[in-house]
Amino acid sequence: MRQRGLFRHSKPHGDAPIFKEPDVYLGGQPLGELFIQLAPDLPPRYQNPYWSEGADLLNDAIFAAVTEKQTPREALTDLAEKVRALIAKDSSRWGDM
Repeated sequence: MRQRGLFRHSKPHGDAPIFKEPDVYLGGQPLGELFIQLAPDLPPRYQNPYWSEGADLLNDAIFAAVTEKQTPREALTDLAEKVRALIAKDSSRWGDM
């Protein structure tokens, strides 16, 4: 967690020393303390079984639109079709989840 700059917060651990350590890149500011202050205002981020593959497909759609291989509408329409197909494949295998 420390090497990658990831932040995982739970209230019982909010006083841990790691959150008070200065960040050299940010001029010595204790970045963890800022995250602790902002954490209650952040919306939850829900994961689902399609998150990883869906994010990859979204990146592909953005790339297609930015490089003008597709219009944004075409890229997002294709993305929606691919995600629906991904979910339908699992629905046929596992039933509605």
